[in-house]
Amino acid sequence: MKARSTWSAAFALVLAGCGGGSLGQENGTAGGSNPGTAGNQPITKLTAAEYADSVNVLLGVSPSTQSVALTSNSTAGGLAADVASADAMAQAYHASAVAIATTVTSSARLATLLEDARCAAPTGDSGSVGAACATAFIAEFAPLAFRQTTVDAPTLAGLTGVYKAVAVTQGAGFSRGVAAVLEEILQSPYFLYKGLSG
Repeated sequence: MKARSTWSAAFALVLAGCGGGSLGQENGTAGGSNPGTAGNQPITKLTAAEYADSVNVLLGVSPSTQSVALTSNSTAGGLAADVASADAMAQAYHASAVAIATTVTSSARLATLLEDARCAAPTGDSGSVGAACATAFIAEFAPLAFRQTTVDAPTLAGLTGVYKAVAVTQGAGFSRGVAAVLEEILQSPYFLYKGLSG
């Protein structure tokens, strides 16, 4: 999927350009001159435990059933500088996101996932019929996942584009489209890093 390769490239750039687990700490200030920092809050990567706990809170997937197989550097919130380690970490996040999204979009759990968006999966799993529900789900879920009160319009449009590409263009249906959105969110820097604002 194109979104996956774009995400991997962005993730590798973030990893390659950062050391020690936080960004924007130039000249002894937490904010530095990095425009990506939120005020003076440092940007730090979620630890493996924080990742698992966040997924549990957001999606109700117990940490003990998650397949988070992250590198040892992730347990302390540090970032590996070498590309091989960064690629392994990106692959681990991808595998975890796919497994979690598949679990929570199964027919038995999809209705619960959509409750806060106040909509339901369409009969027959139609991607085009379910587009309005998917948009409502994205608008409700993305701010929670990204730990923000609002998410900018381009980010929401990008997530909606992921849904449409998978559910409608590829014909994979509503549940697979929502799963693709979750995969994207769970691999997004806005989910994986605290203090990053869009």
